[in-house]
Amino acid sequence: MEPTVDGPQLPSRSVGSEDARPSGEVTVQRPAAGPAPVLRDPHNYDRHHTLIPRTLCFAGQVAWLAMPAVAFMLTRDDRIVWDTDNGVPVLDHEARRVMALIGVASVAAYLLGWVWWTTVAALNARQMSRRTMWPGASIASVAVQATVLALLPSFRNDDQLMDAAVLGVAWFIVVAAHFYVLGALRRTAESINGPTAPWTRLIVIPWAVAAFNAVGAFFVGFISTEFTLGVLGLQVLLLVWYVASTYQAMKSFDRASVGRAILSQDDHAFATFMRMRQQTGEQPVQA
Repeated sequence: MEPTVDGPQLPSRSVGSEDARPSGEVTVQRPAAGPAPVLRDPHNYDRHHTLIPRTLCFAGQVAWLAMPAVAFMLTRDDRIVWDTDNGVPVLDHEARRVMALIGVASVAAYLLGWVWWTTVAALNARQMSRRTMWPGASIASVAVQATVLALLPSFRNDDQLMDAAVLGVAWFIVVAAHFYVLGALRRTAESINGPTAPWTRLIVIPWAVAAFNAVGAFFVGFISTEFTLGVLGLQVLLLVWYVASTYQAMKSFDRASVGRAILSQDDHAFATFMRMRQQTGEQPVQA
């Protein structure tokens, strides 16, 4: 550095001259020229939307709850009368048509929403954990149930014992297929750290109702019409509990999937940062 009138000046150096700095000096390489590569976080999952199928399934179940109210209105119009000898309602043609229409619409909405939701929810959960259900389990379950019910009339015969055995096997397959899906969803919810209590209620409540009806069927001929209506009211309350548990189970399952996705992204933030440095051409700082 040579002193001048204007003060000290640095010596000039050509552009092509070699860098004479010591090798141990800290250097940072300039990023490579050109557009930066597009980085994709492998933990930024493409979630499948579940709001529409969940709502459709819930709407179908709410229609189940509307059926007792419709039956009460038909009873007031004398479309439904109670058989005092057997304790069961008797519907006329108009009442059967209305109840069948509501029943078919509710079951169709429920099945479509249920199969749709279980499939996409299983796909979302599979991206979070390896111990999840097969996404096609619900579709396979409904296919098995529909096949058994469609083939059931061809196996009916005049022998009452054989006919009862055929009916028992058919209903066992239908029920086992349904509860297999519920059990798989409960295990999947546990694997993604979601609550399992709603799924447990969905498994226990139908069995409790079935046992209650079996005991009530034995005493149906010895109770009054008012007591029968009270029993039906209790079953409606159990149905409300079941519908609420279904919605709670589905919603908590979806929330658990979202929570695990956010947690996974936070856990791998440092690894993602290091991959970004390598792909952009930056080198670690040399000491």
